[in-house]
Amino acid sequence: MPQPTRFSYASTSNALPSTIRDHLKRITKNAEVNNARGEMAGVLVYGNNFFFQCLEAPASTIDKVYRDAVFNPLDEQFKLLKRETISKYYFTGWEIKYFVREEALQQFFVKHYGQNGFDPYLLEASQLDEFIALLAGLAPQRFAVKAHRAEVSELSHSAGRLGSVYYLAGFMLIAALIILGLIFGLNQCISPYKNGQLTG
Repeated sequence: MPQPTRFSYASTSNALPSTIRDHLKRITKNAEVNNARGEMAGVLVYGNNFFFQCLEAPASTIDKVYRDAVFNPLDEQFKLLKRETISKYYFTGWEIKYFVREEALQQFFVKHYGQNGFDPYLLEASQLDEFIALLAGLAPQRFAVKAHRAEVSELSHSAGRLGSVYYLAGFMLIAALIILGLIFGLNQCISPYKNGQLTG
């Protein structure tokens, strides 16, 4: 089975304000049909009249989406941001996000570009990868913290288990010494009787 492809692009809508809602509805309907067939997953971000779309699908489906996006009369200034073969999907469904409603996306652009306005044409290299991970809810920092916590937890459990072993061994040693001491003491008390050293 061929590996899926991740495809990200930016474009500008030239739809009139009165028709942009219908444009978004058509995009959503087409994407949902493909997703229902199990052919495509991903996300579309709309803001400032810009589109950012990241799709994951078989290469043949991506090729069709690519052609449609390039020749879509309602889109212009199409820019391919990245296309890559992937080993696993980031997305399980398809959804649309409105930039003005997403504080996390606004903070991302402030952090990297010093602006809270949406401009997907700025996305490239590591910032693009981070943005996609953010959209998918797979922020790398979260994984790093989770892994670190798991590692610390495992070390703590290991240390606890090791401490318990040492504690039990120490307890058994003390118990053995006490028993030996009792046996030795009892033997000392009995020895005079055995040797006839005690008289009435």
